[in-house]
Amino acid sequence: MRPQRDSSERHEVTASESLHRLFSEAPLPGLADPAAVEMAGFSVGYRPFERLPVSGWADEHRKLTGVGASEPGDWGTARTPYLREIMDNMSTVSPVWKQAFVAGAQIGKTEAGNCCIGYWISAAPGPIMMVLPKAGTAEKMSKQRITPMINSSPAIAEKVTANLLMSREFHGGVLFFASTQSATDLRAIPVRYLYCDEVDAFPIECEGEGPPMNLALARTRTFRNKRKVFLTSTPKSEATSAIWAAWQEGDVRLYHVPCPLPSCGAMITLELGGLKWDWGDHRSVRYGCPECKERFGEEHKTWMLERGEWRPTRKDLDQVPEGVRSYRLPSLYAPLGWHGWDEMVAKFEGIYSIPSKLAEFRNVDLGLPSVEVLERIDWETLMGRADVGVPYTSAKCRRESCS
Repeated sequence: MRPQRDSSERHEVTASESLHRLFSEAPLPGLADPAAVEMAGFSVGYRPFERLPVSGWADEHRKLTGVGASEPGDWGTARTPYLREIMDNMSTVSPVWKQAFVAGAQIGKTEAGNCCIGYWISAAPGPIMMVLPKAGTAEKMSKQRITPMINSSPAIAEKVTANLLMSREFHGGVLFFASTQSATDLRAIPVRYLYCDEVDAFPIECEGEGPPMNLALARTRTFRNKRKVFLTSTPKSEATSAIWAAWQEGDVRLYHVPCPLPSCGAMITLELGGLKWDWGDHRSVRYGCPECKERFGEEHKTWMLERGEWRPTRKDLDQVPEGVRSYRLPSLYAPLGWHGWDEMVAKFEGIYSIPSKLAEFRNVDLGLPSVEVLERIDWETLMGRADVGVPYTSAKCRRESCS
């Protein structure tokens, strides 16, 4: 027996057909079709969120403008390919929930975090907290980085419903800027997404309530199965570096790039110890491949970065918590035109004998924590210890040699 159709269903179909017929035959030009308007509204309301990873979303929607945009225009992950995996880990489809990024200067770490914020607002909305060391820094970030990003990217701007200095309300969530100077800020709201920038500038205690990063992490517990935590910083002192501790907690990834020499092609990492030059002649700088022992110039860097890959280097990977990764990248990897090897060696020549300046160089240029050096080290010894695999504690005074 054929099933009977509901009379109300028949009525809806008939009414829809009548509307289309009526307005297709209407003599008045430009008259809106109510059925089309209704369907368009329904489509917008039930449009699924984009399934692009963060890098794909940024390539399609992000525009660089305002303060800090040295290359204004459309965002292109291909310019900094080492950021692709790091950003994509913060996509909703990635199993990674927490990552630490230890970075040298001028490699795009903060913009990578901003891309994640744009993606979270536009493609996977939920409450977001961005934590910065000071209230003034948070205010500056809001005005000079986030506001221009929102205004220049329609995919973000169309979602924002309210703009306040220290927060942005959007469909499905809110972006809140917090300072580590205020425990009230850090416990303001439960958050699904947490982005902490310049972690090593955070105070050890926040108003007597414990480490500020711990307070911020506690706000993600409500979203335990869906949360994303992104920690970034240039490191400071090894003894107190929170970002270095977070890096060691993860799988300790380094960016391996191929030697560009046709006879080699070995996958290597770039560290200060590989730079070779004639003292005083900065333009003579070349990189010595540790495998083939030949040298190559920085002009090959773009080709190398495109073919690079992140590889975990921690030996006891079975001890890494599930869903946790960590990355380190010195400024040697900065794209051509940003921070050249010649600039780096020129800076090194000027400060190698000044301990305080040398510590800053390790932090800012090498993405390494500074250690308290108790004996004078000549520059050749330092260069020889520039590989991440060599224990930096070997530079400290050995008790037996001092007795």
